[in-house]
Amino acid sequence: MKRKVFSARTNHVNFGQVTSCAFDRGVYDDFMDNGGKVGDILSVTTYRGKSGIETWSMVINEIPTWDGKRTEAQIRANPRVPGQVGYGNAGKGIHRCVFRSVSLEPVVNHFRKFM
Repeated sequence: MKRKVFSARTNHVNFGQVTSCAFDRGVYDDFMDNGGKVGDILSVTTYRGKSGIETWSMVINEIPTWDGKRTEAQIRANPRVPGQVGYGNAGKGIHRCVFRSVSLEPVVNHFRKFM
C-alpha cells in the first residue's frame, strides 16, 4: 500500500512529541481533495529559529475534521486539541483543521542546520 504524503508547517518546536495537531484550511483542503486516508503521512516542517529546520513525519491515525461552525472565541475557550490555539502565525487566529490522532513515523525525523 503506497501512502500519500501531505505537507504542513508549524511553529511548535517540540512537534515530534504531539499526538494531535491542528492546521490551516490549506492542509484540510489538500487532504480531502487528494483522497487522504488513515495511514497516510503528514510531513510537518518546524522552523527552529536560527538553528535550522526540522521535519517530522507523522502517521495519520484519524481523518481530520473541519471545526468551522464555532467562533474563534469558542475555539479559544474550548479547543478540540491543544494545537488549535497555538503555534500559528501571530494575528492569524486559530487553526480549524483538526487531526485528533497522529503518531510519529519511526526513524523519519530530519534536521537541517542553517549555515
